[in-house]
Amino acid sequence: MAGLRETDALGNARAKSVKIAALGLITLLLMLVLARWRANSIAQPIRELAESVDRVQFDPLHRATPQGPAEVAHVAQQFNALLDTIERQQQERSALSRHYGSIINNARDFIFLMDERRQIVDANAAAVGAYGYSIEELRQMTAYDLRASEARQVLERDWENVT
Repeated sequence: MAGLRETDALGNARAKSVKIAALGLITLLLMLVLARWRANSIAQPIRELAESVDRVQFDPLHRATPQGPAEVAHVAQQFNALLDTIERQQQERSALSRHYGSIINNARDFIFLMDERRQIVDANAAAVGAYGYSIEELRQMTAYDLRASEARQVLERDWENVT
C-alpha cells in the first residue's frame, strides 16, 4: 500500500472490526434483555394463574385475575367459569340433600341407610322411635341385628334384589 504503513492499515481494520464486534455484542445483549423482559411478561400471569389454582384449595371463593396475554387471560376466565359451575352444582346438591333429608326424616316409614356390609349408617326418626334405640346405638348395628333369625334369609334375598 503506497504511503500507508502496514500497521496503520491493519490498525484501522482492527478498530473497525472491534467496533462491529462491540455493536454486535451490544445488539445481542439488548436482544437478551428484551427476550427476558418478554418472557417475564408472559410467565408472570401464568405464575399468578398457577397461584390462583393452588389457592382455591384453601379458599373456594377465590377467582383468578384474567390478565396477561390473551391466551392466559382466556384460560383464567375459563378457570373461573369452571369454579362458578362447580360452586353452583355444590349449592344445588346441598339444596337437594336438605330437601330429600327433610322428606326422609319426616317420613312415617322406617328408613335406614346401610353400607355394603349391611351396617346401619343412618336412620330416620320413625325408625329410631319404632326400634327404641338411639341413633348412636343403631349405627353400631347391622340390618341382621334388627331381624329375627328366621327373617334373615328374607333380608338376604331382598338385599340381593336391591344390589
